[in-house]
Amino acid sequence: MGRRHRRQKTVGSSTPIEDRWTLTRRRFLGYAAAAGAVLVLPRGATRILDAIPTFTLIPGFTTWVRRKDDLVSVKLDFYNLILNNSDPLNPTLVRKPATTDSFVVATFWPQNVAEETFDDSASSPAPGPAPIRSILANQSRLAFTV
Repeated sequence: MGRRHRRQKTVGSSTPIEDRWTLTRRRFLGYAAAAGAVLVLPRGATRILDAIPTFTLIPGFTTWVRRKDDLVSVKLDFYNLILNNSDPLNPTLVRKPATTDSFVVATFWPQNVAEETFDDSASSPAPGPAPIRSILANQSRLAFTV
């Protein structure tokens, strides 16, 4: 594939230097956005920065839970929470920065398998040799605000 070269616009006797100073709609919107940011940001910068939550996408810790009766396995991710083990007999969950929301995300592993189906009628051909095509469902997640 060849390179495409951008053709410089020339209207009448304008040169590329003069074209740089023409005000297009895109340039006008860019200048207006920059001017608005300069006018608004210094006065409201502290309010804007305070409104942004300091949330981390990395869990504070993760643990696994397995129910003995039916072997359901759940992965628990704790966001903005830490485990306080100062009293080993009674560990507690503590919000990491106390001003942000905390979440617990429960991840359930895939619980369904879809397999290729075959017609049982006599006129249908016999299924091919193994392996039979199958697909596993995705994991499910539930998130809770703490």
